[in-house]
Amino acid sequence: MKAAIISCAAIGIVTVLATLFVEGAKTSDLAGDADGERHGRQLMTELVPHRLACSSCHIDAGAEPGELTLVNAVARYPGDRIRQRINECVTRNMNSRPLDAYGAEMTAIIAWLHFLADENAVMKTSRRETNPLAFVQSGHTPNAGAGERVFEKRCADCHGKDGAGLSASRDPARGYLFPPLWGPESFPNASEMNQLSTLARYIQAKMPLGQADLNETEAWSVAAFLTSMPRPHIAK
Repeated sequence: MKAAIISCAAIGIVTVLATLFVEGAKTSDLAGDADGERHGRQLMTELVPHRLACSSCHIDAGAEPGELTLVNAVARYPGDRIRQRINECVTRNMNSRPLDAYGAEMTAIIAWLHFLADENAVMKTSRRETNPLAFVQSGHTPNAGAGERVFEKRCADCHGKDGAGLSASRDPARGYLFPPLWGPESFPNASEMNQLSTLARYIQAKMPLGQADLNETEAWSVAAFLTSMPRPHIAK
């Protein structure tokens, strides 16, 4: 248990250092006003309706390559489609109110996504080699019981045995260092993360954080366990 706590603490420290590293990148180009990249990245990590933030799923505010990266978001959703996609994520995946499509928060987030799209952005070029192997769906039936056992062994030290996550600080408004995976503050039933294949792919590619070594069977089983657990209900 002591080793697990140390491991979680180390991951937390690395997360903080990564945040400081990104904020230091291209400092002269990062605007301090509401439509600047710096403010957009801050919103990705601190805009926490129901205490979940964009970075609860999009690691390093979307700068991390691989599953759920946002480095290609503006190319995938050109023009106003990116505004629609952001609000779809905010309402469907975070169970919150939509942002003003042309307001300061939306403008700043899009500025950050454009920053990520730059081929010369530090976080894109220096971390490209960390992309995970391609995910291959198998024909086996995921086992929620087996998934629960894997969760207790590999996931609970950071996300809690009760799936309630680990708060970033004593102030609830600061959100989570490690997000809840079920319960009233987790992602809702309508979320894309509540889809078995999406969650299994993400788990195999990214979890446990910093040591993503679960095999496909384990990832699918953990996903089956998590999607069987209670969570907020919103209309799909």
